[in-house]
Amino acid sequence: VPLLHAMSVITVVVLLDRGLDRLVASSERAERMIEGSPVLLVHNGLVEYERLAQLTINRDELFQYLRLQGVENLGAVREAYMEQSGSVSVFPLPDAEAKAGILIVPPWELDQPQWYGRGVTLDTAKLLGCVQCGHVHYFTPGVALPVCDCCGYNTWTDRVAGVQSTT
Repeated sequence: VPLLHAMSVITVVVLLDRGLDRLVASSERAERMIEGSPVLLVHNGLVEYERLAQLTINRDELFQYLRLQGVENLGAVREAYMEQSGSVSVFPLPDAEAKAGILIVPPWELDQPQWYGRGVTLDTAKLLGCVQCGHVHYFTPGVALPVCDCCGYNTWTDRVAGVQSTT
C-alpha cells in the first residue's frame, strides 16, 4: 500500500507541473504571475535601491553579483537586471560613455572604504559617491556634505573611479 501512495503523489505532482507549463505557455499574464519578471537593479551607474529592498537583497549582494560579471566600477554599468532565474544580467556602457562611479573592487568587506557623513566639511576638493545609490558628486572644500540629491542617503565614500566634470 505505501508504494501506491507514493505513486499517486508522484502522478499528482507530474500532472500539476504539466498543467502549469501549459498555462504559462498559453498566457503571458500567468507566466508573469508564476515565474515573475526581470527587475532593473542598476540604471546608468545608479543603484535602484528601492527595488533591492523589494527583492530582499542588499547592496553587498548586488555588488557581489556585479563583480562576478567582471564589473569594477558602478559607473560603467548601463543596466543590470535580476532575472527570473535569480541570475543577474549586466549590460555595460561603452568605454567612451563610462562615467565616474563607486568602485566595488576590492569588496568593501575586505577593504573598508573611507566614509563621510552628512555635515562633514572637507579640507580638500573630493569626488565622492553615495554609499546607497552610487550617485557621484564633486564637493569643494569648506562646504558641509549634504544628503544625496538622488536618494536622500547621508553617507558618502571616496572610493570612486573615473573622471567627472567639476563644473
